[in-house]
Amino acid sequence: MLRKERKVFYRFIFLLGLFLLGILFNSQQVSAADWPTNESESDILGGHVHAKLMFEKDNSQEYTAVGDTVTVTTELTKLDDIPLDESYDQSSMVILYPNVEQGLELIGQPTYMIKNGNATNTGEFVPDEKILTQNVIDIGFNMYADLYKDPFHYTGVMTPIKVKETDDLDDFNQDPRYSDTFSLKNILVNKGTVVTLSYQVRVTQKAVDVNVGKLFSFHSVIYDSSLNGTGDYDLTNGFLTAEMPGIQAMGVAFDQQSKNQLLDVKDAKAVHLSGTWHDDPTAKVTQTLTANGKDFQVPQNSFKDDGTFDMTVDLSSIVTKAAEVPVTIKLEDDHGQSASDTATLNFQQTNVAPEVQLVAPAEGEVVNSYSSTREIPIQLKWKDDDSEQVTLSYILDNGSEIILAKDLANPTPGEWQTYDGKINWAEALAIGMHHAAFDVEDSDGAKASKTTEFSINVQPDILGFKTVGQEMIFPEMYISNRLLQSSPETGENVVITDTLNDPNLWRLTVKQTSDFTSGAKTLKGAELSFVSETQTASITNNPDGIILPVEQATTNDYSLIQNEKNHFQLNIPSGNLTGNYSADLEWTIVAAP
Repeated sequence: MLRKERKVFYRFIFLLGLFLLGILFNSQQVSAADWPTNESESDILGGHVHAKLMFEKDNSQEYTAVGDTVTVTTELTKLDDIPLDESYDQSSMVILYPNVEQGLELIGQPTYMIKNGNATNTGEFVPDEKILTQNVIDIGFNMYADLYKDPFHYTGVMTPIKVKETDDLDDFNQDPRYSDTFSLKNILVNKGTVVTLSYQVRVTQKAVDVNVGKLFSFHSVIYDSSLNGTGDYDLTNGFLTAEMPGIQAMGVAFDQQSKNQLLDVKDAKAVHLSGTWHDDPTAKVTQTLTANGKDFQVPQNSFKDDGTFDMTVDLSSIVTKAAEVPVTIKLEDDHGQSASDTATLNFQQTNVAPEVQLVAPAEGEVVNSYSSTREIPIQLKWKDDDSEQVTLSYILDNGSEIILAKDLANPTPGEWQTYDGKINWAEALAIGMHHAAFDVEDSDGAKASKTTEFSINVQPDILGFKTVGQEMIFPEMYISNRLLQSSPETGENVVITDTLNDPNLWRLTVKQTSDFTSGAKTLKGAELSFVSETQTASITNNPDGIILPVEQATTNDYSLIQNEKNHFQLNIPSGNLTGNYSADLEWTIVAAP
């Protein structure tokens, strides 16, 4: 048993070296710098797993510039539910880091993510300091790199494999220990399981020196322990390559500090922008800075010989309120090349909340209203210290917000402004108390810290007499042998309340219900009439009464029209006896015909 277990380890390490020696012996048949395949995806491990290598960069997709951040990902997807054979227990996905000589600098640590259905988990690579990693990548893979004339020396990480103490690794019992918990054989079990292996790199200035006009290449490769009886790199089906656009002779990129700026509007006068750039030394280069579609002058000496740029610009002409402002730096040369990058600046405003107050009705006042009422006039005053516009609104009985006035200009910030308007509603309000609350919101999104409100007391509609005078007094007249004619000393105070405000639905009538008498005496032939502009209508001689004219006096009140052309008149013929005569009148509101 001991000999058999030792054979597993020698198969993995030493027979790999023998296989390499065989390839090296025939290396003259291999073209320089030409790996056997350059596919970005393939089926591996007996066709049970699909492998895909891809990258994502944060700036232009057309070219690569110094400062670009690139995320490189190898994705492994289990294609079926068939368990991987025991012969794959020492198979590993090897993630190869690009060499720093390419101008690609590793950022942070790689990640190993596992997704099985809705469950996610984090895996672990073989620790970098372990002998296994050094043998498989530093020695084993780089022998192949030398063979295929690849100019770069690779480092990287590998997924765990099954390693036993009898495999004779000197660091087997040293921490950190070997573990195959996250080996491909143990993880890629169920169909649809996805393993994602990622790392990030940043493009450095070195790339300008070595990679102008050349593609960047990223690699990952499967070590398949079932190959060749002893295990080997699967360079035919499992060597993955993804190519990224190279460095052109010109490039420009904002740094992360510029791209992640959170600024106050008041700081727009001095906005700091910085980053990296490069160009063809033989070309004449022009720089353009654009913010919100407007060109701004690039300050002199902003672009340095060391490949950086640094400038402070005044954007206050376009930044007057909180907003996201795209800023683009663009380089162009007389060789026809161009490069650009955009940073989105997030401007915020320290905003003072606006205020609103009721003027009429007053704050807290109860306004009496009727079922037929559909609107109430209001007057508000509002104030805002620092925004260009405000919107006034109200809520009736905790309902939806209703806009009173949208985007009112704020001509004098910090001073009270007056608004006259009305609130209205389409359907009759229920009898009882209702509440209207008013708010104000400025154009920067701040609302009043305190609303203002009044109450509406809705009552049933009324049609009836508000006042009717008790007496209509005519002046004293002297007996004569001729017809006497007189008008009342004062107008008759007759007022009708109609909350429906529709006088076409009714008529005011009056009729005389008794003769003019003074004790036992009767005022013979006396006739009470109402004189209007068009006629003189006898009240005395119309037992059913006559219709009298009215006019609207206030919102809900209508009064009897009385003036020089519209008035009561009493005619008394001669031959009557002296006395203090009176008669009764009956006032009625009748439905209009």
